[in-house]
Amino acid sequence: MENEENKSFLTSPVTWIVLALVFLCCCAITLGLLGVSYFSLGNRATQIPSIETPVETPVDNGSSITPQSCTAPSTPPKLDRVAVDQIPTDTLTTMEDTNVPVADLRDLACRLEAKCSVPQTLPSGPYTVGQKTSFWVSNTDNAQSFKVNATLQYETDHAYFWVEDTVQYDQGEAKKLIDTFENKIYPTDREFFGSEWTPGVDRDPHIYVLYAHGIGSIYSWFSPVLQCSRDVCLQCR
Repeated sequence: MENEENKSFLTSPVTWIVLALVFLCCCAITLGLLGVSYFSLGNRATQIPSIETPVETPVDNGSSITPQSCTAPSTPPKLDRVAVDQIPTDTLTTMEDTNVPVADLRDLACRLEAKCSVPQTLPSGPYTVGQKTSFWVSNTDNAQSFKVNATLQYETDHAYFWVEDTVQYDQGEAKKLIDTFENKIYPTDREFFGSEWTPGVDRDPHIYVLYAHGIGSIYSWFSPVLQCSRDVCLQCR
């Protein structure tokens, strides 16, 4: 019975019609996919120029821009030089006619802070060996200032040698050091650079040499602000 039913199913016209419709649908889908693929590839080929084929720039009645060459010109462009007498001299004339005052701290304090009665000198000497006084010193490593107490241990014609009270030192080495400064360094410096301001802000011709600790990784230093009064020196306040 099963074989007869199968044969009747296969020989039925309806079955063949259904199979034919399925086959036609498959063919239509396949052709549609092929058409879409072909259309996409065609658009991509027209949008992306070939690397091997250069794209020509259309010419629009001579109004299009001609591509510039990347190569350097065979001859450099000629530069027009302006004669010296043609340069404007207004700035130079202004600088020559302007009186620039000297950076006098006392004058600046008078003009800018109305402190016009500050004396030029503040007498503080002379000193004798064994006298004590205090100094403000700065640590150059951390920019901090602090006060130290010192004693005058040695004196020459142009130098005081002060030693901080908590510092141990060799008197013979100290004498040799200051004598070298007095007899060699001081006259040589004056020969090449001229004389310092003497007798100075303290009306004493001696140069102060302070031997102290805690002043940073330096051997010695000099600050020009030490030559002015505390009332006009902002760094000393």
